[in-house]
Amino acid sequence: MAAVTAQIEIDHGQYLLEGDAGPVDFSFTGFNGLVASVGPDGHVTDGGVWGVVSTGMRSGSLKLTVEVLDTPPLPPSAADRERYSEIVEVSLALDGLEAGVFSLPEETNPWEPDEDGDQEPPRTARDTFPRFSGAGPGPYRVRVHARGRDASRDGDTGAEEHLIRVWAAPIAAETVFRANGRCGEQPDGSSVDEGVSS
Repeated sequence: MAAVTAQIEIDHGQYLLEGDAGPVDFSFTGFNGLVASVGPDGHVTDGGVWGVVSTGMRSGSLKLTVEVLDTPPLPPSAADRERYSEIVEVSLALDGLEAGVFSLPEETNPWEPDEDGDQEPPRTARDTFPRFSGAGPGPYRVRVHARGRDASRDGDTGAEEHLIRVWAAPIAAETVFRANGRCGEQPDGSSVDEGVSS
């Protein structure tokens, strides 16, 4: 198992899970409120070619742990359910050895060397967090845990924390283990139906 905990920069209230296929505009229809598996046509689907994780903060940084596993984990434990208010699992068919976490500021704020040319470029999310390919060839099952999204949206910096567990697995329907918070609501304000009771 490979595991890394670090800060990830957030922009536009999200960060991405992607391989060789880049993101496109996507429809919120069917979005569970935390993580979306998105197909090439921009619609939420099982086994999408890229994913987006929604954050409570619009911009800033949050603590993210990424664990790439050799075998499927057990279902979320009582401790997981106590620590995280939202736990959702989706399938992603990410291509390429570079598949992993991608932070939008890496693209919107490119590094430029100083006039001496000897400044080291900043480490990116792709440099920092383990590649999903460490779990073997995809598709991948991705379980996203989140806490503090509501508080973060309300301005409590430092409250939000995410954990992502990834392993190789056949494509399957998403599972919502826990959805407890305003950020987990649909864009129209309706609640998300939970696949497993919290």
